[in-house]
Amino acid sequence: MNNENLEYQREVIINLKSPLGIDLRNQRSIQVEDAFGVIKEAFNVRRFRRRGTVNVKMEFFLTAIGYNLRKYYNKKYRITE
Repeated sequence: MNNENLEYQREVIINLKSPLGIDLRNQRSIQVEDAFGVIKEAFNVRRFRRRGTVNVKMEFFLTAIGYNLRKYYNKKYRITE
């Protein structure tokens, strides 16, 4: 048993159960799904059209760049959807 590790675990549990920790956990669960949900629905991306790790990564990076450009454009011109 590592006593230092156990102290860190206790501290983490206390932080996660605090009001701030609960709020941060709730936000995290919403934010991650929101980005992928928008990519799936608005960009109609359901599956990759390329084969191979390099090509799939490139396709995903281009989709992510498109998503970020769309967010930037909407924020710049104050467009709400």
